[in-house]
Amino acid sequence: MLSNMKRDSRLSYIEYISPSVVGSLASSKSCFLIPLSALTFFVYRWTLSMLRSIVRIVDIPGGAIISTAVRLRNCVLSSPSCAPFTRSMLSTSARLATKEITRPELLDERVNAILAQPPSRLPRTVQRLIAGIKAKMGSGSAIDPELKVLLDRASAQLYYDCANNYPYIKLCEAFGLPDYVSTWFKLTLMHIWMVLMRLHVSLEAEAYLRLRNGLLATMWLDVDKRLEIIGEEIRQTLTTYSDVKHMHGLHLQTLLEYDEGFLSEDTVLAGAVWRCLYLQRTCDPIHVSRVILYMRSTVAYLDTLDLNDILVDGIKEWKTVKPMIGKVRDERKQKKAVVGSM
Repeated sequence: MLSNMKRDSRLSYIEYISPSVVGSLASSKSCFLIPLSALTFFVYRWTLSMLRSIVRIVDIPGGAIISTAVRLRNCVLSSPSCAPFTRSMLSTSARLATKEITRPELLDERVNAILAQPPSRLPRTVQRLIAGIKAKMGSGSAIDPELKVLLDRASAQLYYDCANNYPYIKLCEAFGLPDYVSTWFKLTLMHIWMVLMRLHVSLEAEAYLRLRNGLLATMWLDVDKRLEIIGEEIRQTLTTYSDVKHMHGLHLQTLLEYDEGFLSEDTVLAGAVWRCLYLQRTCDPIHVSRVILYMRSTVAYLDTLDLNDILVDGIKEWKTVKPMIGKVRDERKQKKAVVGSM
């Protein structure tokens, strides 16, 4: 049985306790019929759940799990001699869980772990409900409380900078965009994406997800309030279900397509800009090239900022790193001249 246990994951080692313990309960003459057997089985199930939670928290070596499983297999839980061992084992594991400091999980590792999981058989509605309950209860969060406060404040400050600090009128003129609320929303999404691009390479997974969720939640609260104020001025409801659904879809499309385009060539990024910023309408290619230059140069500027300064002070001013276009052109001309002379 141990050979089979070694081939499985560390969580499955504990599962092999079940048949032996049930068999010992059935063959033990010291059990006082049904009540004591039921109590013993309850203690076993509780011990099993505690071991599972401890294994998830602490990186216990496989040999320790195997020895624990063997001792529990050979131990009759109804006997008094087993109780001290169980209590000492749980107390020791609890101390390890509180003192052990594991390496923070990176965002790429979290994404790969999610992609490696088999698809759930539950309906999407049930999955969203379970995810919402876990988010409300804060289960699995290993963030320090002081860090949570800092991340929440940083998310609100960064959203304010993404929505109000950039030169809105100048960008509308440079990109050939009309002065509409939808234009403000699309440009705000662009700056939010650039901030998230900067932060996801520096923060661990839990911290990044909390900051991202707080930033997006603040954005939707602000969007609802702005649309409510505008709707009162023009005496029209702008927060209908279809409008909010369309804006939410544009928000997801923008973040995903900008990610793909930024990591690809300028032609792919140009297609993403045309679909997300210009909504596939007729536009000047010069305006699209300006948007691409602005996005890449702004992300390059954000990379020069320190992470602590971004979280504490926000982005006081949106700047760009000026590319040396003239120098690149001169180098290309020199290469062409060398090739032509050969």
